[in-house]
Amino acid sequence: MTRESRPSRDRLTPGVTGWVLVATLVLLGPGVASAHAADASFTLDFGNAYIWRGIVLNDDGVMQFGLDASPLMVGSVPIGFSVWGNYDIGDYGGTIQGSEISELDLAVYAGLPYGFEVGYVEYQFPQTEFGDTREFYVTWSKDLVITPTVSFYYDFGEVNSGYGSLDLAYAFPFQGKFSLGVGGLVALAGKGWGEIVGGTKGGFYNYDAYATAGYQVSEAFGLQARGGYSGTLDTEVLPEQPLGGYFLAGVTFTVCRPWNS
Repeated sequence: MTRESRPSRDRLTPGVTGWVLVATLVLLGPGVASAHAADASFTLDFGNAYIWRGIVLNDDGVMQFGLDASPLMVGSVPIGFSVWGNYDIGDYGGTIQGSEISELDLAVYAGLPYGFEVGYVEYQFPQTEFGDTREFYVTWSKDLVITPTVSFYYDFGEVNSGYGSLDLAYAFPFQGKFSLGVGGLVALAGKGWGEIVGGTKGGFYNYDAYATAGYQVSEAFGLQARGGYSGTLDTEVLPEQPLGGYFLAGVTFTVCRPWNS
């Protein structure tokens, strides 16, 4: 699961998780129907790899968890807060410290008119050699037959460089409890993102292609499977990662319960 795919939004985005078993418990309130209600969600994911923006951070077992509250109305502006973390179950062949929380992300974000969202993310890396860093981001999305999502993140802590992506997603018009979708993402990154992984310049960075299938067991409970492939677009920007790309598959469990109104 990628960091960018925290509960309120995106996408394969969550690194992608290779051969993932994802178990997600989501507590949804009546905010779906009321602008003044809030949704509280908790996610718990299991996978055998943690890949983010095409970069392999752990090609071994991981557990990822998240807590999200949104929308909380500040005047007429919907605000959300989220916490996301990665726990390394495996040690990536002895290259990292296993059985530790290696990352915590703290985010606040706001919904704006015309499909825009802006936010701030604080990345913390306990028990690792990485320095803490932070990003501002802006996204735009519009519900169409093929739904585009354009995102731009700027790291102003450790990398001091930008990362932008275009995601196109299509949901097949099935009736009833089944759902099926496909999508793809391409990304550009500044020179700083290339340098942190041994690249020599900025440019086309990574790509993702994915498919999702879901079954809504009841109004409050659903299952979802996902498969995808991720790789590098330019090896001078993002050097070839182990195996050259990643296939992923997973399931999602969703529980909906009132939280606030």
